Amino acid sequence: MKKILLVAATDLELRPFFDFLGPLAVDKTGPGMYEKDDRQLRICITGAGMMQSAAHIMEAVMAFQPDVALQAGIGGSFDLDLPLGSLLLVGQEMAGDIGAEDEEGFTPIADMGFADKDAFPFRDGWLDSSFPDWPCLKDLPRVKGLTVNTISGISRTIEQRRRRYGCVVESMEGAAFHYVCLCKKIPFVQLRAVSNYVEPRNKDRWEIGKAVNNLNDWLRTHIFTI
Repeated sequence: MKKILLVAATDLELRPFFDFLGPLAVDKTGPGMYEKDDRQLRICITGAGMMQSAAHIMEAVMAFQPDVALQAGIGGSFDLDLPLGSLLLVGQEMAGDIGAEDEEGFTPIADMGFADKDAFPFRDGWLDSSFPDWPCLKDLPRVKGLTVNTISGISRTIEQRRRRYGCVVESMEGAAFHYVCLCKKIPFVQLRAVSNYVEPRNKDRWEIGKAVNNLNDWLRTHIFTI
């Protein structure tokens, strides 16, 4: 039986998917383990942020020993031309706010001399994903992701991060997921649905419902085929 670990930051991001999974539950006490045909699925809800994500993902990996892992969530887009609700594959992740700042801007910790940009599992500071050969991924755009513990919400921070990293999507958990999976040598995929643009904070322009629906439509169709 193939074992699939599905990671999300919050129940909100998977709420429609839980309704679909109900009849497949192995443990009836609550969301967690599901089976269909020759697939076993475990869901790990981490909470928001890199610290919680790393701890919960590692705990789930060690207990479940998955064959593959998938992170599914919503995120912000630095690309203002990308339609809200778009589904994206994150191929590279960067932790964007580990370092120091002064009046001239932000300096990553590696540039301060306190970390090696090429120490495993990093490559020039990036955490790369080598995508499994799943047909369901072939039509999804592949982008770079930026993980931060404080979401960009003011013009100066947004522009600095846009120029420095050249990322398309921003989240609070992606780098933690990439880091654990690379360290444990688990094939993995990060899937993000764009819920908002990375711009001065304006929740009236967000489309969380649309992003969640598109994300969950993909999961219902494909999760037990990977």
